[in-house]
Amino acid sequence: MLVAVGVFLYINKAGGGNAPILPSVASAEVIAAQTNLMSSPLGGKVLATAHRGDRLNVLVAPRLASQEWSEVQFIQGRRSYARSYAHTADLGRWTSAKSSVAFQLVTLFGPSDLSNRDAVRDQLARLDAFIREFSGTPEEGKAHLEEARLHVALAKLAASPADAKPDLDAATSEVDKAANQPALADQVTAEKQEIAAAESPAAAAAPSEGPAAGADAKEALLSPDVALSKANTYYQNGDYARAIRLLRQYPNSAPARQLLQTVRRAQQVESGVPQG
Repeated sequence: MLVAVGVFLYINKAGGGNAPILPSVASAEVIAAQTNLMSSPLGGKVLATAHRGDRLNVLVAPRLASQEWSEVQFIQGRRSYARSYAHTADLGRWTSAKSSVAFQLVTLFGPSDLSNRDAVRDQLARLDAFIREFSGTPEEGKAHLEEARLHVALAKLAASPADAKPDLDAATSEVDKAANQPALADQVTAEKQEIAAAESPAAAAAPSEGPAAGADAKEALLSPDVALSKANTYYQNGDYARAIRLLRQYPNSAPARQLLQTVRRAQQVESGVPQG
């Protein structure tokens, strides 16, 4: 009996055993060979080691794809470990029963390189699955707009206007599906402008776009923090078009998405576009 009590106390002290099951907002699968679950995001001690295929309860959804640590709880059979921290990069296949969290995750871990057609198509498939699961939620409209954005990105990679047309038509269809949500009026207007710009050969061939396009290519190599600072400078100087081009290269950055909406609103106000 004393031996059994000693083992029980040792397991609990190590962070496993009968730790209470905590409220979670999502779950994620370990995609690395293994990942250590730490007692603190500063390191601390190893509470447990999870292996590829193990699922972890996510206690707080990550805000950035580049976030080093995610707050999780590992439940293995009858053993529930204490609150711990796993390397975000070691996790994948994120899921949530909450539409707001599920949308945050599907967009957060979407492709950062929109020139990768296969990655963009895979993300469109994930968004389709999201829409099927969360039809009728406020996030459904946002998902349609995100699909529209990705279709426009694919259209811009097309070799000819004829090749671009299916994606532009798809983008228009997705925007129309979100148009009945008043809260998304600004985003709908902005996405319609993106589609119109992609449809216009004159806009694509405008002489003023040449130097800016070259500068944007270099800016795509910037870290998100530096890019955000440069985009804010463009915004303050009234160079909305360049700020928008730069910010759209960082779809997984929440601060970049927030500034992008601010810039688009300012652009619409100055151009006299109705705000809905």
